[in-house]
Amino acid sequence: NAALKWQRLQTPAPQVQGDKALFGVMPDWNPAEIIGTNPGQLAISLYQHLILNDIWAIQRAEYGYKDVRPQPLLTQFAGKPYIDIRASFNSFTPKNLSPELTQKLINFYLDWLAQHPHLHDKVEFDVVPTCYGPHFSKWEERLTKHAGLTQDELSELKAGLFDITQNALSRTQQDLDVLDELEVRYQAVIDNKNISDKDKIFLLLENCKTYGTLPFSHLARSGFVAATFLKEAVLEGWLSTTAQEGFMETVETVSHELSVDAWLTAQGKKTWEDFVQTYGHLRPGTYDITSPAYWDDAERFLKPIVEQAIESIRQSPKIEQWQQEKPEFFNKLRSLGFKATDQELENFMTQAVEGREKAKFIFSKSLSAALSLIAKEGEAYSLSPQELANISLADLQAAFSSDLPVSNVSERLKQIVTQNTYERTISHACQLPPLLTNSNDFSAFVLTADKPNFIGSARVTAQAVLLENNDEQQSVAGCIVLIPQADPGYDWLFGQKIAGLITMYGGANSHMAIRSAEFGLPAAIGIGEQLYNKVKHAKTLELDAANHTMKVIH
Repeated sequence: NAALKWQRLQTPAPQVQGDKALFGVMPDWNPAEIIGTNPGQLAISLYQHLILNDIWAIQRAEYGYKDVRPQPLLTQFAGKPYIDIRASFNSFTPKNLSPELTQKLINFYLDWLAQHPHLHDKVEFDVVPTCYGPHFSKWEERLTKHAGLTQDELSELKAGLFDITQNALSRTQQDLDVLDELEVRYQAVIDNKNISDKDKIFLLLENCKTYGTLPFSHLARSGFVAATFLKEAVLEGWLSTTAQEGFMETVETVSHELSVDAWLTAQGKKTWEDFVQTYGHLRPGTYDITSPAYWDDAERFLKPIVEQAIESIRQSPKIEQWQQEKPEFFNKLRSLGFKATDQELENFMTQAVEGREKAKFIFSKSLSAALSLIAKEGEAYSLSPQELANISLADLQAAFSSDLPVSNVSERLKQIVTQNTYERTISHACQLPPLLTNSNDFSAFVLTADKPNFIGSARVTAQAVLLENNDEQQSVAGCIVLIPQADPGYDWLFGQKIAGLITMYGGANSHMAIRSAEFGLPAAIGIGEQLYNKVKHAKTLELDAANHTMKVIH
């Protein structure tokens, strides 16, 4: 049935161009990293509702890309969430390109990914040009040599991407301002004693979409622009790797604030209650109702961070190197045609990287509160969090608004749980590749090794600790932590003095990649299933980020 669905989806919607459809678990909004490869229906439907049904496309259209609405980005094969890569690639083409050029580009991008499947978690850096940067010559060479673009077509694409990038430089503050409105609305809903918990759930989620995930999506896109500037500047020799790492160490995201507040709490300058209130909404699985919030077990999640807190000192030779090299770097960016002062460029890059993580932190507060209220409401229907995890948001909304007796609604929900649990069991038994390129993939495939995204330049040898299935009770201090995927709810790890981090899923500019760079932590992000299975049972590992190697010591 999944193979038949694949065939049906090969025909594009009228607003989408491209002759074939590919699907992956890691491109674009990478569901493998955020909700996993076998999530329950509640997690899938929440991710769709908050981002992947329409917010993702609204963001791209507002940013200056092609408007592909109404086009959902996520579909499921055998119960596993996949990104519609053709739709994604359409949404990364500038809005003013001719239909003929758009069609030519989309087909080329899809072919290139099919021929280089190891790039499935790096599409925005290595498959599709999404902005204009220092090393655009790479794209010019590839598109003229392999895609057959004429100079006029190349100029048309270049102009479109330049406009998108120039506009990006001036929008981060307004996106950050929208988040302030979400903070206000969140508190108004939580504090209102005249609104039922059932109504609060959906108010929180709707506010989260408009004032949370939409500005987050904009800031995440700006974060990719900033990352492109840095990565390509190193390739062009405009910046040293040391200066690039130095910039990342100047960034003060939520994880940095968490470390600072933990130190202040340890010193008695911030109360334990305030600390828990600030960070307690985080969950190891942001969309997973079975994953406890930090404040549900603050002694386990937050107390060790305070107990092991050290004073944060934001000065290093790398930061000094960044300060030395940045004036010439900004001059070089202006030589590309960008109109911005040194301060405006640095503010943009800092706000984009910090803002993306701040936005995620803020919108996850509304989502976490909604999950807690769903769990509370579920008790009235005799449903455990494990059962609620297998009910979609739409089914819950219908149930919570029903006028039928609770016993009738509960019986209906139990039937849905039984059916969805059965289907999820089948999904667990199915093995599919991370990238679907043809219908034969549903019968057999070769599990190839991904190219990991190495972060930092340090080498560390340490005991390996495997964290799976929400198992956060192990001691991880001084260890290299291995985890399938890690969203913002795993920020507690960075307060545990871990020696290194390895994840199965995750992109070059993913949440954990940013976090690791900020802390100067050696990491291998998104190493793929094959490599992960080779190293996950190791007792001791060597992680050499500079030389891009991982070795099992024993």
